[in-house]
Amino acid sequence: MSHIKKNNFMPMERTVLENGIVVLTRKITTSRAVSIGFWIKSGSTFETADENGYSHFLEHMMFKGTVRRTEKQIAHEIDKVGAYINAGTSKEYTSYYINIIQDKLDVALDILTDILENSTFLPENIAKEKQVVLEEIKMYEDTPPELVQDNLLEGMLSGHPLARPILGRKDLIEAIDRDKLSRFYGKHYYPHNLIVAAAGNLNHKKIIDYLNRKKFLHKRKNGKNSHTLKINNIRAREMIVEKDLAQVNFCLGFPGLPLRSELRFALHIVNAVLGSSMSSILFQKIRENMGLCYSIYSFENLFKDLGIFGIYSATSIRNFEKELNEIIRIIREFRKLKIKDETIRDAKEHLKGNLALAFESIDTHMNNLGRQELFYQKHYLFDDLIRLIDKVNKDQIHQVLHTIFPDRYKIIISSIGNKKHRKILEKLDLVI
Repeated sequence: MSHIKKNNFMPMERTVLENGIVVLTRKITTSRAVSIGFWIKSGSTFETADENGYSHFLEHMMFKGTVRRTEKQIAHEIDKVGAYINAGTSKEYTSYYINIIQDKLDVALDILTDILENSTFLPENIAKEKQVVLEEIKMYEDTPPELVQDNLLEGMLSGHPLARPILGRKDLIEAIDRDKLSRFYGKHYYPHNLIVAAAGNLNHKKIIDYLNRKKFLHKRKNGKNSHTLKINNIRAREMIVEKDLAQVNFCLGFPGLPLRSELRFALHIVNAVLGSSMSSILFQKIRENMGLCYSIYSFENLFKDLGIFGIYSATSIRNFEKELNEIIRIIREFRKLKIKDETIRDAKEHLKGNLALAFESIDTHMNNLGRQELFYQKHYLFDDLIRLIDKVNKDQIHQVLHTIFPDRYKIIISSIGNKKHRKILEKLDLVI
């Protein structure tokens, strides 16, 4: 199956600059645009406990002015060429990216190199941005579907850096000053820690020449990446929050797989069959057949060294106990199930169709270049990924089933709801 003509895009080109920056590009001849991202190998798991939230706060500050541009000038230069700029902080990386028409690529390069190298971190801007981030934290806390999933990570991985929230703790954000932020920037933003990824109608050599001509980050000394994970310190615990809401929002947590597991494509298939699609078992039985909820799905969180598998739903207090018991019953049956060939085939086609649609976007190509360099040091084309999906067999699927749903496993729950829901949980046996 291939929904993308092979002559639409060229093989990836990769260059390591003299100072250690990795530059990756993929030319897509049918596009009129370019998506370019600067990826920093640093996210919330790279922070110390006292720095929690610094990666995300620093991402915000990169847009607040440089030695050459004010915050307003950055926005105006992007808007006047119809481009789009954004950034994101994750557990394991931070990325800054611009989508822009092909003949304005120099504008994107100029802005991205400027904000990453010349941001001023003025105290008055730090003070204003603290209020913005604190409001973001409040907004997040008022969004139960997101908060309950964040709490699940904290519950399942307590004691591990992955358990810390990306947005950080309020007291730590309030205590940030220019010196602390500058030290954090110096510790993580250096050439060996940077990947430049671009996809679209572009010229690889021109990007290389631009970065060399600008001497981008040439004055920055390479440091040592301080990504130390204490996997042995994990201690799982329930995360039950009482809040007067119309529904109970909850997540059930199970063991998962790391990003580089050879079984990850089998996990994708299991996820599709169980709960990530409209025809999945959970959606059809819990929502469509029984009418117990509006929203229910399963999900995978795969990180470099470990992962979790989860199920999310939201339901009224009157349906809460019944839905939980039904989910547990479904999991017990699913674990023993000999999944039919037809079901596996349908799940594979579902994954391949989603992948094909995603690869119609230059953003997907750019993101794949960055993520694959970060986590795999190997690059997969669309057809490579299709082959890996097609290679999944029944033995791998059943191996995944017994990995994520081990016998007599005590389910970790994260929930937000009124105080009645805690009483319901106290009498339930959440064991599969």
